[in-house]
Amino acid sequence: MPKKKFYIASTLVNVENVAIIADKFLKTGWQWSFNWTPFSSLGNLNSLKEISQNEVNGVLDCDLFLMLFPAQRGSHVELGIALASGKPILLLAPDENALLRNGLTCSFYHHPKVNLLIQKDIEILACLALQEGEKLLTGI
Repeated sequence: MPKKKFYIASTLVNVENVAIIADKFLKTGWQWSFNWTPFSSLGNLNSLKEISQNEVNGVLDCDLFLMLFPAQRGSHVELGIALASGKPILLLAPDENALLRNGLTCSFYHHPKVNLLIQKDIEILACLALQEGEKLLTGI
């Protein structure tokens, strides 16, 4: 049986929290469809082209898409790819205010295919994400 794959969208400033969540999934046998975190220095345009294609492929190849807040432009593009390709989606936020920008939210955060987990403690959030991800994939 092939390994289940996850993808985590977030920002470069959130790399430590992405690693905590990824570690929880990896320790239970999941595979990371694309780990973008080593590419924190963006480099030249050619490397950006390659990284962006790898990110698109990572989203398309995953079984579960996670978006960890705070999230910026690239994460929202990835969210759109995940929605359009029918992936199960989990938004992970420390609190409800993370879903607001200048007092506004994004309608796609409330799409019927999007599931939201709110938890301030990143370790607990990682455990909840793993549990919910398993439920979304198994339907149990």
